[in-house]
Amino acid sequence: MIIFTSDNGSDKDVNTAGLLRGYKTNLYEGGVREPFISWWPGKMSKKKVGTKNTKTVMAAIDLPLAFMEISGATPDENVDYDGEMMLDAITGKKQQKRSKPIFWIRPPDR
Repeated sequence: MIIFTSDNGSDKDVNTAGLLRGYKTNLYEGGVREPFISWWPGKMSKKKVGTKNTKTVMAAIDLPLAFMEISGATPDENVDYDGEMMLDAITGKKQQKRSKPIFWIRPPDR
């Protein structure tokens, strides 16, 4: 599996988010959206090549559980993972809905 992703939003004084409203620290699309492209030859349907999933809300915190599932590793029962299992969305099988919100804090010095 190959995944290409990046950080959310740009800093106001550095760049714009193109046609999207807002920037980092805003809850508009330009502040929270991030690129995410996944490719897994032989595991993802060829029909999904070049398609977009614009409904699933996901973040990098969701990747560890998906990677553990792919590798056959068992998540530690003593760890309360922040992310959710989003493997079906990552592999293009279906759109998924979160069961809990994504939460983050930006340091006041930024």
